[in-house]
Formats: sequence, C-alpha cells, structure tokens
Amino acid sequence: MNYVRKHDPVLAETLCGIATVRGFVMQAKKLFADYGWADFSHTLASGDCQDGVTFLGTSWGGAIAEIFAGCANQGRLEELQGVGLPSFTVAQLFTFGAPPTALMPIYNHLAGSGDCFRGQRVFLASETDAGPTDLVAYSTGFNAFVHARQDAVQLVKLPNGLFDVKVHRCLSAGSVLEPSWDVVFPVLAKIWNEHSDAPIKALGKYVQETHQIFVYVKSLQNLAYPAILRDQVSQLAASTEVNASMADLIRKDLAPAAKQGVRVMAAKASEAVANAV
Repeated sequence: MNYVRKHDPVLAETLCGIATVRGFVMQAKKLFADYGWADFSHTLASGDCQDGVTFLGTSWGGAIAEIFAGCANQGRLEELQGVGLPSFTVAQLFTFGAPPTALMPIYNHLAGSGDCFRGQRVFLASETDAGPTDLVAYSTGFNAFVHARQDAVQLVKLPNGLFDVKVHRCLSAGSVLEPSWDVVFPVLAKIWNEHSDAPIKALGKYVQETHQIFVYVKSLQNLAYPAILRDQVSQLAASTEVNASMADLIRKDLAPAAKQGVRVMAAKASEAVANAV
C-alpha cells in the first residue's frame, strides 16, 4: 500500500483540462518544481532547440512525458513548472512501456496536428500467455485510464522467438486502449494458476523480467521482418496530418473502457506492477 499512499494510481486530478492519474500529477509537479529543472526549461525554450523539442520516456517517465507534452502544447506549462519559467512546445513524443495517464486521451492541441503527437508509444504485448506482455503498459488502465493520442507500436513475440510488429494508428481505439484487459488477463490467469501459493510475489518477478528497457531493445533487435518496422514508421511519419473533424468525433465518442475480471487479483496487480516501476 506504500505505492498507493505516495503515488495514488486510482483517483484522478484535473491538470491542463484533463482528468489525469492523481499520483502522476503529484509526481510531475514535484519533478518540474525542482530548482534543477529551471536550467533545462530555459535551454529547451531557447534557440538551441529551434528545430523542435523531443521528449522520450520509459515506464513512469513515459507517463510524465505524455502529461508534459499535453500541457506544453496547450500553452499551460505554468500548471506544471515554477512561476516565471519559459514555455515551449513538444514536437515529438516517444515512450516505452508507459502506463495509461488520463480518463480521456491527452491529445496534441497544436494547429495542424489532427490531435496526434508525432512519435510513437512502444509496448510489449504478446497475444498469448507464452510471450512477454508489459503489464505496466496496462496497470492504471484497470481504473479506466487511457493513453495519449499518438501512433502505438505493439511488439508481439512469435512462436519461433522472433517478434512481429502491430501498429495502432493514432485515431484508432487501440492507440489509447492497448494493451487491453483481454491481452492482460491470460497472463494474470497463468500467474495465478501456476503460483496460487504466492501470486503477488510471482507477479512482481514477472514484471521485473518484462518491464526493462533492455527487453525492448532485445525485442527490436529480433524482429522477424525488420523491414516491416521501417516501412510502418515511414508510413506513420507520412501521415501526420489527420482529418481534424474525425479526431473531434472520436474524442467525443470514446468512453472509458475497463473490462470486469478478477477484480481483487487485478487491483493487487495494479499496485504490484506500479511498485516495480
């Protein structure tokens, strides 16, 4: 329960107009209020970064990057960082294994973006219980939180040990909802069935083994068809201009989604997964 007390992955708090995971809001404000951030903010707002600012984060850092980008591209950084610090916008956003951040997708407010952040959210999610699935990429999703609006790249382990790539385009439901409960449940069920005497301990070990950046690096180095990723990323880069009216429609129609399952197990999983971040 120490994680819940300090980081609160359950309740929401409004930040920059979006109901966001309260614990992430608390930690983001603490991080960007630190005196050391001031120097970074001045550099990022200066001519040294005239070609654009790119944010990259892994795990919890990915969630903070999503939140920061959402505030920055609304011109509302004063809600995050210290008074008097300069504002700037985020041109690209890349995350690996980031947990969901808000009750509605954080989206890009910059004109011409079609609501989508440039860059990709990368996560591991095999479609059977045999391959690795990064449970942190789901964790707060149990409480109906979703990911930001950007293209998502899913790495799927194949029976031969290599990895396939599945791309969820920015305005698709999968871009903000995957990995879903349907993907996560078989993994939790397997852990429960094989370690019924100590499931939480086994869950923690599983998270430690799958939620590490070197696992992502290894997966990307072992793609079954490396050209697929190159081609997909090229297509994503070429399709950054999205129909804004469609974006508005999707944003209005999207309802928070979190399937019912073994609630006690999943609730404890959310805490245990977050503890491993």
